[in-house]
Order: sequence, then C-alpha cells, then structure tokens
Amino acid sequence: QVRNILKTIPMLCICVLTCSVRAQTNGDHCWDALTATISGPNYFNTTNATTGQEPEPDESMCPGTYLNWNNSPDIWFVFTPPATGTYTFSTCNLEGYDTSMVLYSGTCSSLDQIACNGDAADPTSGCQSFYSEFESVLIAGTEYLVRIGGYGGLVGFGELIIRSSGGGSGGTTWYVDLDMPGGSGTSWSDAFKTIDHALNVAIDGEQIWVAEGTYYPSVPSDPSDARTVTFFIRKAIGIYGGFDGTENSLEDRDLSLHHTILSGDLYGDDDFGDNMSENAYHVMSVDNITAGSLTIDGFWINGGNADIPAEKYGGGIFVDASVSIPINIDACWLSGNNAFYGGAIGVETTSASLALLKVKINLNTASEAGGGLYIRSGTSIDTCEITGNTSTLGEGGGLVVVGDLTIVNATIAQNSARLVGGISVLGTTIDVQNSILWGNTSLYGSSDQVERNNASMSARYSCIENLEDDLVGNGNIDENPHFVSVRGPDGEDRTGDEIFSLYQGSPCIDAGNNTAVTTTFDIAGTYRFIDDPYTVDTGNNPNEQPVSDM
Repeated sequence: QVRNILKTIPMLCICVLTCSVRAQTNGDHCWDALTATISGPNYFNTTNATTGQEPEPDESMCPGTYLNWNNSPDIWFVFTPPATGTYTFSTCNLEGYDTSMVLYSGTCSSLDQIACNGDAADPTSGCQSFYSEFESVLIAGTEYLVRIGGYGGLVGFGELIIRSSGGGSGGTTWYVDLDMPGGSGTSWSDAFKTIDHALNVAIDGEQIWVAEGTYYPSVPSDPSDARTVTFFIRKAIGIYGGFDGTENSLEDRDLSLHHTILSGDLYGDDDFGDNMSENAYHVMSVDNITAGSLTIDGFWINGGNADIPAEKYGGGIFVDASVSIPINIDACWLSGNNAFYGGAIGVETTSASLALLKVKINLNTASEAGGGLYIRSGTSIDTCEITGNTSTLGEGGGLVVVGDLTIVNATIAQNSARLVGGISVLGTTIDVQNSILWGNTSLYGSSDQVERNNASMSARYSCIENLEDDLVGNGNIDENPHFVSVRGPDGEDRTGDEIFSLYQGSPCIDAGNNTAVTTTFDIAGTYRFIDDPYTVDTGNNPNEQPVSDM
C-alpha cells in the first residue's frame, strides 16, 4: 500500500504501476474456475488456496522444463477462445512468483491435459525470473481449463495473460496516439488519433492501448447538449494507458513516465475545481454490457462534472444501471471530479461488481453523497489511497457503498462530509485488513471513520481512529499513524500535496498481516516486505518474511 518507513515522497503519478494483483477467493477449485479473458488482466492469488483434489499434472508433457508440482495449492481459470487459432498463455509479471501452469480440455471430472510449462523457453525482460508460458491451438467456443500452481508448492500472486497469436477476431489490440495523423489503428505506426475511434471498432475481448497525452471526449449522448460528450464503453474490453507509443506488451509500460490523461475540461479553463460549469458530465461512461468483464488501467481521469439531476452519478467514471459485469479499475488516478453522487466514480447498477487496485482517488467532490465513490454494488478496494474528498451536503466524504465492501492494504484519510467523513456502508458486511482509516471528519455527528448502518464489520491489523469496542484486538490499533506530512509543503490539509507514507516510529510500521498482502509492491512502487530494525514487529508473519506495514 501507500506507506512505508522510507521518507520518500510518493510521486503524484503514483508509480503504481507495475501490473499487480487482486486478492482472490474464487477459483480454488476446478468447478469454481474464474473466467479468463484476452482483454484481461486475469489476476490470481494462491496464498490462501488449497491443494486440489484433481490428479497432479503429467510432467512428461512438459518437455525441457519441470513443474515440480509437489501438491501445490492452485488456482483455476476457464477460457473460451473467441476464434480458432493459436493462443499464448503466460504468467509473466514482475510481481509474480515461480509458477507452474497446465492447460486442459474436457470437464472437471474428465480432464484431458494438453499443454504445460514450468519455465518459459525464451524469458523476456519485464517478467519475474521464472514464469510459465506455452502456446496451444484452440477451437472457437470450446471451454478450456487453466490450472496454475507453484514450483515445489510455492504460492503467491500473479497474472494470467492470454494473447491470440493468430486466427481471427477477439484478440485484436487497437492503438491510439494523438500525435499520429490517424490511421487504421492496427499498430503504433498506424494508430488512431482518437480514443472514440478505437471504442467504435473494438469488440468483446479486445484491447485498446492509448499513448501518453491529454484526450478529450467528443461523442455526445445528446447532440443538443455539448456536455454529454463522454468516452462511451459498450463492450467488455480492456483499455490501457501509460504507453510512449513503442511498447509490445503491457509489461513494457512505465506509467510513472508516460501519463495518459482523460479530461472532461472541454475548454481547458478549470481552476482548481472552479469554472467547471461547461465540463463534460462524465469523462468515461460504461453502458449496456451484460457479459464478460471490463478493465480500465493506467489513466489519469479528471474534470468530470455530473451536476444536474439527469446526470448525477460519477463525474470521472459513470457506470449505468444496464451494466451487469465485473469491472476492474487498476493503476488509475482520479482527481478533481464532481457529481451529485460519487465525485470520482458513480456506479448506478446493483448487478455489477467493482474492484479497485492501486488506484488513487483524491480531491473529488459530491454534493449529496460519496465524495470519492458512490457504488450501488459489491466493492473491493485493494492497495489504494482515498484522500481529501468531500461530500458537501451529505455523507461519505470518502465513499458510500450500497453493498458489501472489502478494504485491504489501503489508506483512507482526510476525507470530509456533513455527515460521516470517511465510509458509509449500506450493505451486509464490511471487512477491513492492513489498512489505515484516519482523520476523516464530519461537520455534524461522530468522529467514527465508518458508518455501518446495519452492516456487520470485521477488521484485522488495521489502524482505525476512534476504534469501536467490538473491533478491539486482532492486531487493530487506535494510534496516530504519523504520516510523513498531513499538510504538505503548503501547510494546509486536503490540497493534494500531503504525504501519506509512514514516518519513522509510526505504530503502523511492521504491524500488518502478511497473509493479507496481495501485491509485492505498494502504490508508491516500494517493496512491501521491508523490516525496520528499530521497530518491534507487532504484525502477523507466518512465512518468516519481514512484516509488512499496515
């Protein structure tokens, strides 16, 4: 997450952005396999997975490499190719571990092993030292099962990447670069000039890669209202930013250097949140997708202003009630957006699920509720920073979730509201692990960081201001986390220059739960398992690694 002992200033670009991993509870069994897509990313975590009941893989089918399965805990994916052709399966990811991977056809009760690999034959840069990779010819519309374990029983977090090496649609990558004159979109050298063009041609399962620069939406939903322009997403795709326009893989990106900005400031005249009356209602809109999954990865999103009753959700990203798919938002920074509900992100549907990974949400505003987020579906927040957001007239300065909520490895601080400065949940359960909830304030009401309403709440190894009696224990503390700078160089809080790393001597250092850590690196790009020799370990460390911070 965002904090570590070092007194380094996190880059505003949140060097988030090595590809990273979300905690997984499903996929532990063949019958409960996770759906994998070409658009990806298909994240997994075997840390808490169990050893499967299925027979161990046949190592003789892996020439030149060794699985050394050794009763390894494993995760299962199911993949249905959109076209007949050759597909490449890889677990390349700098944050990954030494995997072993197997491909099957058939059913869980009658598995037919067709490919496997322990170590890639031609490893490339941008990957961990040992990862799995193989190719196989697959038949369109046929379900295949992918099983991922670890060499010698190793466990960890990783990413399954599936690429089409030939054979039709479904695996196409479309390229966008505003510095190009505008071409066919099939390569960087012949890239589209606008994102809208790529969104018009992309179909389910495809990807859009967008080079650095500032892009403005140009497609209105209502031609009579110029403010209805938005980046419309109506297909289950993966859309990625942070490229310089030469990369051959997602792993080649350096998001700390190459910023792809999506802006609703149509006239380019915003002034620190003022003068937004002519801005687009929503920078990005997701509409009418009922199958597959959507990934939004590697963008800075700002300047949306959903300030009328007909357009009231999500100034940055709006998800319509017609959407019923998993939505993954990764390695993004949403700032300076406004709405009635959910300044940065507003999810109207109750049929989707939202997962945020390494996302920074700060300085957004909602007049009614959810300064940062207003979500009417189940939500997972992992390795994120949600700070300095405001709900001026209502509740949930940080976020409002009308559904179950999971928070892990996150910092939620300095949000404010008329009521409930931090988090308001109107679902069944709230689970908080390895996180800091501190300094969220309300004009009226208590200083509690979470308004549970009727939800049951659990917390482990977290720092929660005004900790309630039923949460005492389980490694939880109610002590000032001692952020490096709660006011930043300008001497004022909630202005965006605050530094939420942990200062030397913070009680949150070496106080986390290693089993809840889902990424090797935190949102600032710092290794998660660093021991502070001057701090007594108070966290949970079953694997004899240095204890992570909260």
